[in-house]
Amino acid sequence: MADSSNCKTYTSNTKTLISIAILALLSLNVSGCGQAISQVMTQSNTPVPATTKQEIAKRYQQKFVFGEWRYQSVEDKPGELKVFIQIPNKLDLPEEQTQQYIQSVICPHSSEESIWQSLADVRLTVSLYSAHKSNSISETCVNPLA
Repeated sequence: MADSSNCKTYTSNTKTLISIAILALLSLNVSGCGQAISQVMTQSNTPVPATTKQEIAKRYQQKFVFGEWRYQSVEDKPGELKVFIQIPNKLDLPEEQTQQYIQSVICPHSSEESIWQSLADVRLTVSLYSAHKSNSISETCVNPLA
């Protein structure tokens, strides 16, 4: 009987440890996504002003004049601008690292206040693709003024 009780205690302890590990992982995901979720929640569904779309298009046209990467377009829908950059070959990075690269290098820098002010209620997403837009890797830029 004692062996059976020890086995039940071991199983119970294992289940508790697994539950704690799952909760810890979930809390990390929630806190990591908190800023992005709050930004999405505060975005409006109003049409993007034409001047804002033009300003973003101009910025990326100028940024990708030289080299093999090419600005292709900016698409708008209520509350969102999506910039498409075509690259010659798929990056040899995992998707998460590509998204981090987009966030740190391709998204407007926090010091570009005039851009961020014009994007106050607009979500800006940058997408990289090599052959088809439908196979792009995208990242939503974090507005430091939001």
